[in-house]
Amino acid sequence: MPRRHLDKSQCQLYFEQITRSLTLHGTEVDVNGLDLGTPYPLDWSQLRSLTYSPDKDTFQLVTDDLDHLIPQPRALCVDAGDDGLHSIEVIDALGNSRTVRLRHPLPLAEQRH
Repeated sequence: MPRRHLDKSQCQLYFEQITRSLTLHGTEVDVNGLDLGTPYPLDWSQLRSLTYSPDKDTFQLVTDDLDHLIPQPRALCVDAGDDGLHSIEVIDALGNSRTVRLRHPLPLAEQRH
């Protein structure tokens, strides 16, 4: 699967397209690398939205079980193939990695007919 680093200027539109695709296809996610202060099991929770706010320089992940904000991400990378999005890696301001793995590939909005 080709891994692609997203330029921050692309992130807002890219994640808006992903969230639109979620309304049609839906998928569950498994998130690794969260530092929530206490153990938090997040195995295969329904993904609701992914957003990037350029004004605040924040990435937000919302599932049925979690609303998690990552301020000032250093890098946002996606693994996507012809069948859709497979995972997202977010590197936070301190260099910590968070991986959002999708249970099933999510078709990308620009691939819909």
